[in-house]
Amino acid sequence: MLRIRSGPTRTTIGLQDQRAALIAVIDRAREGSGRAVMVRGPRGSGKTHLLEAVAAQTAECMMLRASGVEVESGIAYGTVQQLCGPVEHRIAELPRPQAEALATALALTPGLAPEPSLVGLALVSLLTNLAEERPVVCVLDAAEWIDDSSARALGVAARRLAGLRVALLLASSSPATLAAFAGVDEMWIHPLSDAEAGAMLDLELFGRLDPDVRDRVIAETRGNPLVVRQLARSTSSLALAGGFRVDTTTWVDAALDARVTARVGRADDDAAFALLLAAAEPLGDVATFHRAVAAAGLPTAAPEAAVATELLTLEERVLFRHPLMRHLVYRSASETQRRRAHAVLATAVENRADHAAWHRARAWTGQDERLAASTERSRSQAERAGGVAAAAAFLNMAATLSEHPGERSRRALEAARLHARGGAFDDALRLVADLDHRLVGSTTPATAYLVTAEVAASIGHVDAAGDLLAAAHELEVTDPVLSASVALAALEAAAAAGRLGAGGGVLDVARHARSLAGSAAGTAAGGLLRAVVARWSGGGTPDHAGLARALAACRDDESAVLPMAVRVAMELRDEGAWVALTQRQVDLARRSGELARLPRALDLQGCLHLLRGEVALAASSAEEAAAIARRIGAAEPVLAPVLMAAWRSSGTGQDDALEGCPSAGGPGRGGGPGGAEALLDLGRAMAHTASGRYEQALCEALRVLKLDEPFVSSWAVPEVVEAAVRAGRPDLAAHAIEVARSVSDATGSSWALGVEHRCLALLADDGAAEAHFDASVRHLVRAGMRLDLARTQLLYGEWLRRQTRRVDARTPLRQALEVFEAAGAAAFATRASLELRATGEQARRRTPDTLVDLTEREAQVAALAVEGLSNPEIGMQLFISARTVEYHLHKVFAKLGITSRAQLRAALPPR
Repeated sequence: MLRIRSGPTRTTIGLQDQRAALIAVIDRAREGSGRAVMVRGPRGSGKTHLLEAVAAQTAECMMLRASGVEVESGIAYGTVQQLCGPVEHRIAELPRPQAEALATALALTPGLAPEPSLVGLALVSLLTNLAEERPVVCVLDAAEWIDDSSARALGVAARRLAGLRVALLLASSSPATLAAFAGVDEMWIHPLSDAEAGAMLDLELFGRLDPDVRDRVIAETRGNPLVVRQLARSTSSLALAGGFRVDTTTWVDAALDARVTARVGRADDDAAFALLLAAAEPLGDVATFHRAVAAAGLPTAAPEAAVATELLTLEERVLFRHPLMRHLVYRSASETQRRRAHAVLATAVENRADHAAWHRARAWTGQDERLAASTERSRSQAERAGGVAAAAAFLNMAATLSEHPGERSRRALEAARLHARGGAFDDALRLVADLDHRLVGSTTPATAYLVTAEVAASIGHVDAAGDLLAAAHELEVTDPVLSASVALAALEAAAAAGRLGAGGGVLDVARHARSLAGSAAGTAAGGLLRAVVARWSGGGTPDHAGLARALAACRDDESAVLPMAVRVAMELRDEGAWVALTQRQVDLARRSGELARLPRALDLQGCLHLLRGEVALAASSAEEAAAIARRIGAAEPVLAPVLMAAWRSSGTGQDDALEGCPSAGGPGRGGGPGGAEALLDLGRAMAHTASGRYEQALCEALRVLKLDEPFVSSWAVPEVVEAAVRAGRPDLAAHAIEVARSVSDATGSSWALGVEHRCLALLADDGAAEAHFDASVRHLVRAGMRLDLARTQLLYGEWLRRQTRRVDARTPLRQALEVFEAAGAAAFATRASLELRATGEQARRRTPDTLVDLTEREAQVAALAVEGLSNPEIGMQLFISARTVEYHLHKVFAKLGITSRAQLRAALPPR
């Protein structure tokens, strides 16, 4: 086990261990064993992030901060002024010589600059006085730029903290130990492991990467988090996907650009061309590099000359010292030089036919149909490695090489569609705009129109549904299967737009798609289109059974990746289909790199996680969906965020989760995404019901039910029934009950049956109600829909209490309360708490945030305590004393409303 021992030490440990070790320094300072630690590592290694993360765990301590700044490093005592500014009013408490020295250093009184040693002693006295009230943590970043006077004073103070409740944490990028802080413990930031760097790259760079390219990129980052972030934020996934395209437009830090340009400029021609060969070969294969050097006729010393520029290294791979240097070297070469490099590499590459094909195509000037066809054939292997972005690069190149206008148009349009699916919307639209429509085949106008419509749908354009529907009609004769899929995409776009969409929303689009309902007969897409059109084109009783049959066909067909199918699963409350279809869409989008599809798939998956009570997963899916959408310029999905806001609504209106939701719009609620508007109304109905405002809840819920929007309106059924019964208007629940029964009869799903039995329990007499409540609980437990289960348990507990069965009521009420609190469902949690209190049991007072307000250290201590470890054992694992463990457990007990370890497991939220 790693520890920081007393006295000067130098340790190199992993990030999590470093974080724990620094927290241990603070914990010991709380107990009166103060010390200073210098965190060291190269620029971008995560020192500042580490200090911020540790500082976040010190809420009960006084925090003093300062940071060295290069342009201010010549200002005497500038850093001391930053550090002590917030507490300068305490200087008068110091002994007179020290007070005068520190006041002069802070420019509070005139005089000559005092001796740093005296200022250092004054700092010790000041910190001692402050620490008598509460522990003090001083954080100093960029210590290499601290002015000399401050550094010497702080060094004096740093060596005199023993016995004080003071911790001093410094960070420095200097490669050498700072003389002023000699004797202070040092902790070196350990570079990220390949696994850690890969995980960070996956978080920062969305999309599919060729595994070999990914390994090369990770190696070039050399475990530096800042480099990973710079690469991900400066380079498109298209440039990295298969490594086939080196991005010549990548934004690069000016200093890095200047350094590379200067070193390439100083290199001789042979070394410069060797650098270009390395930049144009994306895998960093050493053997390929040496074969290419030989094939180019370069002298044997050329690789060493390239290494001498200090831009790359020849190790197990050919690695540039920064991954963006590859782009800069390639960018600095002329087009003629680049073509020569690709021609050489085409003869040197082995075992990767797609790379050889790419280099041959990239080296060619003019047009060649045979080479174009060969390049297109290599697209499949490239796509398997690098996803749709790599395939798009090959098709784009094949289109450029095409001699025949028809083939050129076909390849360019297919590349445009792949670009659109990969989230490269500008590239897709550029290819479409560059086409000469007079020279293309009969299907080209329809396909071109389809590409622009798909981009419009991805970016959330109000006319996207109409554009997609028009494209579906154009494709009906030439490609009926694609036509059916595009028509379903139009319905999905209309559902996303909701009642605020152009053209009348889902009902209008379904009516206009009626003529396409015969397309692609016998396919999952064709069957789903017919069922959806029949359901939402108006007239007659909704055919939920037809929807269920079409949904089952989509679930059985592994090739059916249709977002509208997920909405149908939500409409029918078919939890099994929802899980299977959503996971299929997320997995496929990740595997293929189809970033345009991924945000909506993650959004629908987030809704599922929330209803299953998996709050952290729901938030994670929603955050990732929003991050990807922002990165590619797509519309940010709103269903999961709005659904979370709906459940967390307090119903008070002011500072309410729903009213604060970005989708809530302005006055009249007309400003947000339409697909979320009905969900917002449904959330308001839920909040009104939870707060006992049943007339208002009934009004909102009936309006949502009548809108008949996919999935949202059917979810209003239980709200209508509960509000109608509580408002004394059970007659208004008749239609809602019919819908619930029709849905459950169609699917037989546990979720649908559980909701139906809850509704029936509310309408049943006392003799039959309990059987329906029991059935609802059984079905919802089987379905795993914890939030709906909690709704049933709440109503069941209320019913039991009214039957004067107060003891029996406590269990379902307590279970409901725990779920509502975990989900942050404030209004329902309040209602459950009041009901539980009415049974004679005192509910724990907990806010919606209580389950997540344990600090990281408190959560660590609690988790180890649940595992049965003693206080000393916990202390040894977390580098803290047994007394500090006891201190943290006391705080955990207070926050969770418990009094002993025996209650801890049940009280802790699932993590």
